Order: sequence, then structure tokens, then C-alpha cells
Amino acid sequence: MLIALSPETEARLREKAEREGRDIESVVNALLSRSLDLVTAAGASEDAGSRPPVDSPGAPVPTSETGLIQRINEGLAPETWERYHTLVERRRNERLTPDEHAELLELTHQVELADARRLECLAELARLRRTGLREVMRQLGIQAPPDA
Repeated sequence: MLIALSPETEARLREKAEREGRDIESVVNALLSRSLDLVTAAGASEDAGSRPPVDSPGAPVPTSETGLIQRINEGLAPETWERYHTLVERRRNERLTPDEHAELLELTHQVELADARRLECLAELARLRRTGLREVMRQLGIQAPPDA
């Protein structure tokens, strides 16, 4: 299994790592840690009846290994990926209309949220197993992109 980050997300992570003079793994870990802190803080301040649905950006991270692994394996619909890649290709060919550009921005946001949720779950699983992120990825057969 491979964690597929959108090209935009990966580029942003690499740029941030380069700007800060850090390796990409430490940047991702720091971002996930901050994101988890925000999710935890938001969850603590809400009552159970007002929590967001599981698939929303502020949804709580599952606490069981089974729930985490299920969330790690979730993905966007194939139709969403197909449309995303079509729009990216149109952008590369400089044939993107303003409406398509807006749609691509929204789809990119969805991809980034899905990537972030998946990484949050991987980090939480690593915490539960008392090991590192790379070790959990190895255990699950998830390979980082070759240039990561």
C-alpha cells in the first residue's frame, strides 16, 4: 500500500521542509501533532451531540486499532480521483476554465483533507503501538513515495 498525497500537498510539504531546513518526516509529524492537538481541543470543548460526522474535517480520530486501520484504508471515490486528475491535466495543458479552476481547488482541498486524516490515523496508530510512523507504515505495507 502507498500513501498517495496529491502533488500539490507533497510540493507544499517539501517547500515547507526546505524553508525550515528540516526533513519532510519531521515536518509531517509536527503538522500532524498540531492538527491532533486542535482536534483534541475542539472535541473536548464540544458536547457529544454536537460532534461532526466521522467523515468531516473535524471528525474525531478513532481510538481503536481497528477503527484507525479502517480510516487509513478509506479513500476518495474513484470518480473524484478521475475528475481531479482530468482537471490537473487540463491545468498542465493550460486549458482550465475559471469554473474548472474553482472545482480543482475544491477537489484539491478534499484530497488534502483526506491525506491529513489518513496521516493523523497513522500517527495515532503509531502512538498506540508505541512505535514510529515509518514502522507502522512498514507493518501495514504502506510505502512512502520513492522521493519522500
